[in-house]
Amino acid sequence: MLQNPDYTITGDSSFDDNSVNFNIVFQNTGDQALVQAYEWYLDGILVTNAIAQDFIARVSCGTHIISARVLYQDAWTGTQEFSFVTCKTITSTFISGPDQVDVGDSVPYTVIREYSDGSTQDITDQYTFSCTTGGSFTGNVFTATGDSSLTPPFALTITATSGEETPLTKDITVGETDVTSMAILVVDFYNNSTLNIIGLINNAGVVGSNEPAYTGNNFIPVESAPADALILASDFIDQSILNWRFEFNLRKLKLQYPDTDQFYFPIKGRYKGDQDTIVLNGEYVVFNPQGTMIMANSPGTYVPSVAGGTQLVTQTPFTANVDNGAIDNDYDEADLPLIIQFIYTVSDNTVTYTTEIN
Repeated sequence: MLQNPDYTITGDSSFDDNSVNFNIVFQNTGDQALVQAYEWYLDGILVTNAIAQDFIARVSCGTHIISARVLYQDAWTGTQEFSFVTCKTITSTFISGPDQVDVGDSVPYTVIREYSDGSTQDITDQYTFSCTTGGSFTGNVFTATGDSSLTPPFALTITATSGEETPLTKDITVGETDVTSMAILVVDFYNNSTLNIIGLINNAGVVGSNEPAYTGNNFIPVESAPADALILASDFIDQSILNWRFEFNLRKLKLQYPDTDQFYFPIKGRYKGDQDTIVLNGEYVVFNPQGTMIMANSPGTYVPSVAGGTQLVTQTPFTANVDNGAIDNDYDEADLPLIIQFIYTVSDNTVTYTTEIN
């Protein structure tokens, strides 16, 4: 049976003017010798004077589809297509990120390139970042360190450089930390050593959403420093009352996702015992931004804590039901019913919770 030749259209996907150049490339070079004719189509219309293996022409500005077929051993093949855009020029290149950062906060900045067709490209990896007094960069992540000679709010200039390109700059304001803003949520569970318990973030669009933290998987994201983690989870805490703890980094979530007003933190689990359901006791505390999430001890005995800061919400007790059925080392979210869910509302600067009886 006659086999059609395997070929593709090659060329650039964008051109800065209306001159274009495409070529048909055969996977098997021997097939090219058996081609009797070429046909090229622009946006579905046959280009009558394009009869060669390559297509060179001037076309109108905009988005187009070039397609081609070949006459091979007296039979036409199907068409191959290739999308491209003409007259695509760079309209601007700029540093993107917040206009104000409070002392102690860390936020990423990116370099974005805009084109005449409305598309954008993230070219951050091509640039090196620096700034004037009052801050520092690690990669593209800026930290407002403050300076003894400067009293917030003060102006600071961020610069991004790339080879011989003209440096990019962005002026921002470094503000004073809002000591009344909620920053760290600490949740403790008491008097039950048998729990299989996990803590999560349940927000679509948040990197790491629905990735559980639990004993043995204590940092979310994995391998993050305690202060930069979104969630810290304890191992079993062998104390007379406190047995389990989770910490949620409200401050970092608020900074990284400024368009999100509510963040959801479900805590799920089961216990191992004789009753179908028991009542679980606990407390939660909320710290201001002067606190820092830390992790004490080592794997197997990890206990998260908070260094410094002021409690905006002091120890607040709660009760919740937890179902029987814990299986050793089963931390699959699908197997664990909800115990309690905390909700951080940014606009109200509040933390609330709901419970569910399963």
